[in-house]
Amino acid sequence: MLHEEARPLVLVVSDSLGDTAFAVLRAARALMGRIGCMVIKTDRKAIEESAAEIIGHLDHVLSQRSTRECGSAK
Repeated sequence: MLHEEARPLVLVVSDSLGDTAFAVLRAARALMGRIGCMVIKTDRKAIEESAAEIIGHLDHVLSQRSTRECGSAK
């Protein structure tokens, strides 16, 4: 699993693409889960909602990084 701050962001646009595409998405999600990617489902969401989720994740990562850096500086 990748370190928390190194996780790539991956957007999944839609599940309504047909059986073959759905199978590919399911396999991709399984792979992304194994390597620790953050997956954001964007279907039935406003772009602002997806953006807020990404920003929240980045705020969390930066907060943890800041806490670690302050702790190691002592």
